Amino acid sequence: MCKRIYSVVFIIVIVMIMQFVTMSTVQAATKQYYVVSTKTAYQREEASVASKALNTLVIGDKVESVSSSGEWQEIKAYGVNGYVKKSQLMKVTSKTQYLGIAKKQVSLKKSKSPKAKNLQTIKKETRIDIRLVAGAWCKVSYDKKTGYIESKYMKHYKIIDVSNKPKLPIVMTSTARYTPSMLKTDLDKLSVRYPDRMAYFDFGKSTWGTPLYCAIVGNPNAQTKILINGNAHAREYMTTQLMMKQIEQLCKDYKKASYNGVAYKDILNDVALYFVPMLNPDGTRISQDGISAVPQKYKKYVKKVPFTRDCPNYRMWKGNGIAVDLNRNYPIGWKKNNMMAGSWSGEYPFQATEAVALAELCKENQFVFAINYHAMGSIIYWRDKHISDKKTRPLANVINGVTGYRFVYDNNSEGGFKGWFVYTFKKPSFTIEIGTATTPLPISQFNGIWKRNQYVPIASAKYFYDN
Repeated sequence: MCKRIYSVVFIIVIVMIMQFVTMSTVQAATKQYYVVSTKTAYQREEASVASKALNTLVIGDKVESVSSSGEWQEIKAYGVNGYVKKSQLMKVTSKTQYLGIAKKQVSLKKSKSPKAKNLQTIKKETRIDIRLVAGAWCKVSYDKKTGYIESKYMKHYKIIDVSNKPKLPIVMTSTARYTPSMLKTDLDKLSVRYPDRMAYFDFGKSTWGTPLYCAIVGNPNAQTKILINGNAHAREYMTTQLMMKQIEQLCKDYKKASYNGVAYKDILNDVALYFVPMLNPDGTRISQDGISAVPQKYKKYVKKVPFTRDCPNYRMWKGNGIAVDLNRNYPIGWKKNNMMAGSWSGEYPFQATEAVALAELCKENQFVFAINYHAMGSIIYWRDKHISDKKTRPLANVINGVTGYRFVYDNNSEGGFKGWFVYTFKKPSFTIEIGTATTPLPISQFNGIWKRNQYVPIASAKYFYDN
């Protein structure tokens, strides 16, 4: 009798398991997915452009459908439900490998041959479901037809399922090349991910007309403000990477971390941090891409610099888009020099639009302290003849304690930002030189630089929070 009961129970359990597996399989099979078909798309909290942005999605991101609401599609991305405009999405299946975009008007062929039967003509910029890329041809599905399009007529973007993907860091530090366009993209993403603690704006333009950006972390209405700027010298663009990573880490830790017993959010409510990660975008492009990056009207300035004859690939470029050294163009101690080795002071003080823009930003915000990131040396220039050591030494000790960098006395203010800032506002300004190799610094040095500088912004803010 007992054996019979056990047998019945066993059969019932097996049937229930089979039903569960069948239901799960059916549910998985009926899940609907979309792929982002525009360059970027904001996933929003509600079905409205005025609603808070939850995530920034990029072309090729695959998301799970939840429901439909008028012109909006509710989707799941990075484990969060939200809304994206249907016009920015394309429906895909499990067979979709790539999102394709027609470069021109193309013909959908029945087989892999230019002479094959034409199934349909597809307009330029049409989004297409690519099932397979094989050499010269793409196998595609379009308008309920399956056929082939020549690969050379298609842009294709790899499909990446981000429905339940954990959020990755925004600022990437796997390569030393950090460009002006990467800066703008990362600022956009950070402001979307952390809208309650970070915002950015442009405060001027470079010589070539490139926007100059300033990011604020903390309370934008705080009375106490600190400036942190970098990349005044073109080849020192690892300072930009460092500062962008500092911004991201501050935002990530904002609500959960504390420094010396005080919550980040409390410190940054009273002391706002203003970051100018890339003061010299034009020069950075020259350092990274050489003379080909220079607009025709400015090439005459760049070619005048003697050192470019010995460094034809321009990696060691230091000045801005017309060769002015942005750390020699301020009026305090300015001296006209020859255009040598990329350290040209310019024809006159404030010739560089970047220097003018940074000076105006300082005047508008009356910063209590300015940090200037440069490379290289692993040292701190903290003293200045225009301010007493008694006033600056305690703060210098804080920065030294965080970084471990040795002190260097700097009494040379030949047109530098540090000297101008101290002279103008009678407030401290330190120059922190990161790294130990020739610039541009190799990416192998970044982790060590990060460990020494991660807490510089919050430590500086905590000092003024206490004082």
